[in-house]
Amino acid sequence: SPTAAPELPSSIPIIYHQYKRNEHLKTPAVAVPMRIVLNDRASKVRYTNKTALLDRLRVSPRARLVLDFTGRDWRLENYWAERNASQLIDAIARLRPAWMIAPNYSVITDVPRWDNLHAIKRIALTWSELAAVGIPTALPVNARTARDWDRWTTFILSRPEIQAIALELATGGRYAERRAYMLGCAKEMGLAAGGRLRLFLRGGRMSIPLLEDAFTSVHLLDSNPFMKSAHRQRVVRSDNRICSKPSFTLVGQPVEDLLQANVKASSF
Repeated sequence: SPTAAPELPSSIPIIYHQYKRNEHLKTPAVAVPMRIVLNDRASKVRYTNKTALLDRLRVSPRARLVLDFTGRDWRLENYWAERNASQLIDAIARLRPAWMIAPNYSVITDVPRWDNLHAIKRIALTWSELAAVGIPTALPVNARTARDWDRWTTFILSRPEIQAIALELATGGRYAERRAYMLGCAKEMGLAAGGRLRLFLRGGRMSIPLLEDAFTSVHLLDSNPFMKSAHRQRVVRSDNRICSKPSFTLVGQPVEDLLQANVKASSF
């Protein structure tokens, strides 16, 4: 049966490190990448509990934790090799994430077709392993062809325990034509599921209004507030769009106030 999962805000900042910050970021939820949670070999979870992880990142311990296991291929391969031998799944569960994005294995064009099918199978397997221990886990729908999308839809419709899917638009979806195709397929999938699914997006802020009627909720994992703060840029709204302007700081000056302001300005 589906695992009960807490609600989340529509915009969730991704935090990569604590550099140049002394005070804790106040936010209802935070997303943390795979490379922060696991060591490079993916043989160990770096933190014993959620409090230790958020304290290291200078984030309020009250924030709901979203683990994003989208990552570089070599790290995902290490996770595949180590997940059972190193008891990673139990260690991840001890972090008590509010939600987790399952590992997203690459489905690319310049490989034999069976490589795509193997990647899709591994996405489904790793999702099922995480969900089986009670972690609310979103299923990454990584697909190359229309047949892949059809198979994902069939898989999801036959499994009511799938409560959420994830769509990665920051890399493969960065081209306008491909992004439009992915958004159309995702919307059809959400509607076919009767609107019962949540959707987690990486990239594609401007696409959210196109998807809201097909999903229970849409959540953007947003790297913009952190990256703009790291480059001393202040997020501002202009004509209902997000942009930025320089925000000069002194040498060695902490940026926690700038990050806090950028998270607030980026929320919706």
